[in-house]
Amino acid sequence: MNGTNGEKKHGELRRGTSLRQQPEGPNMRYIRFKELKTLVPLGRTTIWRMEREGRFPRSRRIGKCAKAWLEAEVMVWMQERAGDDASTANGRTRKK
Repeated sequence: MNGTNGEKKHGELRRGTSLRQQPEGPNMRYIRFKELKTLVPLGRTTIWRMEREGRFPRSRRIGKCAKAWLEAEVMVWMQERAGDDASTANGRTRKK
């Protein structure tokens, strides 16, 4: 697994992942619905509807019967929502 200097070799995957499960870039990971639900208190149908409308990050198929979301995209969405809520709380209305 490790090269002579203790680094991961190019193209090597983390244990327990397949090529499809490995997102590109450092510090990126997939989260499944169970974990997503702890971050975003919305139901499956609401999330699915928001994805279709372009109001929530799209999930990606990571296996034959499995899908997940990129954690980084969900975090950006949450930060954007927090910004919208803060602007409304300060007495300003959001532009549509």
